[in-house]
Amino acid sequence: MDRRKMDIHLINLNEDPMLSGVIVHFVKDGQTTIGRNDAEHAQSICLSGLR
Repeated sequence: MDRRKMDIHLINLNEDPMLSGVIVHFVKDGQTTIGRNDAEHAQSICLSGLR
């Protein structure tokens, strides 16, 4: 079974349809933090990109 049907998750969106949905982040129970890789505190999900 596809885990995306059962678990809470985030999927990337892109202006290029071939790149949308390529990255999937599954959210764990409890608190989830999302931010930059170089943030002062560790993040559960680190975001990166060209800028």
